[in-house]
Amino acid sequence: MIGPFIIKLNWIFSLGAIFSAYYVVKFKLREEPEFSSNFLDVCTNAVFIGIISSKLSSFLFEIEQTLTDPLSVLFLAGGWREWFVGIFLSFAYLFWQYKEKQWPLALTIQGFVYGTFTFVPSYWLFRTLYFLFV
Repeated sequence: MIGPFIIKLNWIFSLGAIFSAYYVVKFKLREEPEFSSNFLDVCTNAVFIGIISSKLSSFLFEIEQTLTDPLSVLFLAGGWREWFVGIFLSFAYLFWQYKEKQWPLALTIQGFVYGTFTFVPSYWLFRTLYFLFV
């Protein structure tokens, strides 16, 4: 038996905020449907790359734990080093796609600004509403 599968509340709040940011960016970039679709696909891939690489980087930073019980690494929350690796690889992927697909700088900045300024308040709104009513 591996153990319980625990989902932190922060992950649920983040998931709701990601959906909110996705649909706001999709709505704001609707005049450029090709760019919008491409941009959102790349951003979604970057989120998955960040999550997977931060989980898998635990194999690099938790060597003793990996050698004794490899499956337990999947259940570790990870620290700042693991998250740094995930965020770095996500931004590297985003930058690579920006250069490869030659996106217009103004639309790219607009997408990131709307995404960021939707994600952060949405996260705090979901978190505040949860703790306000529960």
